[in-house]
Amino acid sequence: MSLRQLLFGRSRALPPTVEEQLERWRALPPVSPDMPLAATSFAVLDVDVTGIDLRTDHLTGIAIAVVENGGIAVDRLWHGRLSEPGPHTLGPADGPATPPADATDGARLACALLEHLGKRPLVTFNAPFVDAMLAQFLAGVGNIDLGAVPRIDLVWVLPALLGVDVDASPSLEAWLAHLGISQVRQHDALADAWAMAQALLMLLAAAEEHGLRTFGDVVKAQSDRRWLRSSRG
Repeated sequence: MSLRQLLFGRSRALPPTVEEQLERWRALPPVSPDMPLAATSFAVLDVDVTGIDLRTDHLTGIAIAVVENGGIAVDRLWHGRLSEPGPHTLGPADGPATPPADATDGARLACALLEHLGKRPLVTFNAPFVDAMLAQFLAGVGNIDLGAVPRIDLVWVLPALLGVDVDASPSLEAWLAHLGISQVRQHDALADAWAMAQALLMLLAAAEEHGLRTFGDVVKAQSDRRWLRSSRG
C-alpha cells in the first residue's frame, strides 16, 4: 500500500467527466525551470476549510488568482465551492477518506480545479497544509495527484527574497500587514488568493533585484531558505 493510500484511503474510480479532464491536464507541458520569470504564469491558490484539523476538518472551496505578464488576470479569478461538503476522515484507524456528500458536485469542482490550475506553478502560503487539504478532497473524488505541479510557498520565498522575517511563526495576516496589503476578508479563499497574488507581484519585483531571472532561480531560492532554516534547527 502506498503512503497516499495509507493516509487518504484507497482511491475511488473516477467519474468519466473527471477522467477526461484529467487526461487533458496530464497532456499539458510542465513549466520549465529555464522559463523566464517575466514569461511564467503562476496560479495563486487558497482553500476554504472548516478548520485546521486534518482528521476532522475538510475542504469546502478552492480559489485561484492567475499572475502573469506583470499583473493579476482579473478576468480569470476563480472561486469554486462545494454546495454540500461532506465530512472527511483520515488515517488507517478511520478508514478511507469519504467523498463529498454530492459526488457530482465534488467531480465538478475537481474538473474546474484542473482547468484553472493547468500546469502553472502553484503559489500558496503554508503549502503542506493546503496540499493536505487538496489531497484529502481529491482522494474523495478519485485518483487525482497534483504532485507534478511545482509549489512556491510564500512562507519560504517571502523572507528569502525580501530579506526580513516578520516573526518566528509568521501568519499570512502578519506578512500582508508587513507588506501593506489589505485583506478584503480574512479566511476567505478568493480574498486570500487576491492578497497573496499582490504579495507575489512584490516578490517577483524583488527577485529581479536579486538577479533571479528564471522560475528555476526562484525554486532554488526557496530550497536554499528551507535548508538555512533547517540547519539552524
